[in-house]
Amino acid sequence: STKPAGDMGKALHAHGIATSYAAADSLAHHPDMTLMVNLLSVIDNPRDDVPLIGLLSSEESPFTLADLMALRRGNKDAATSLYDDLCAVFEEEGAACPLTPQKKEQLHTFLTRLTQWRALAATLPIDRLIRKLMAEPFLAHKASSPALLALYDKARAYQNASFCGLYQFMPYFRRLLADEDAL
Repeated sequence: STKPAGDMGKALHAHGIATSYAAADSLAHHPDMTLMVNLLSVIDNPRDDVPLIGLLSSEESPFTLADLMALRRGNKDAATSLYDDLCAVFEEEGAACPLTPQKKEQLHTFLTRLTQWRALAATLPIDRLIRKLMAEPFLAHKASSPALLALYDKARAYQNASFCGLYQFMPYFRRLLADEDAL
């Protein structure tokens, strides 16, 4: 329950002790939670454009929305996903790429890491996967974020019920995000 944490924070403040506490109703909409849910969603299904765009246009990403739109405009086939367009950058030798060489290398690094994360997701329980992701350089500085700790706690509790991976956890966690009182 989050009420005792709020009460404890007030008591500590009354004695001049600074605390940091994210209210439960803000955790579901916290930018760190959004970033991690987008990352987990992309690992689960990279062809879902909405979380992929959210992840790649986040403040943690070197890509801009304009970069992603330029990559998308290069493909006239509306049936393909943004992920397919990202992969196509490396499939066609000599093809015109709207990205700078530096961003193209960053895209290659991202796609390589995504492949590794997907392999981990296939073998690790969800709590261990989240712990490994939180150790990634772009997330390590956020590891103590109340939102990410809440996500990890929910993953551990869900995992303790029975073995489950990312695929089983995501529908459960999306229901929690929709329920104001669940986090």
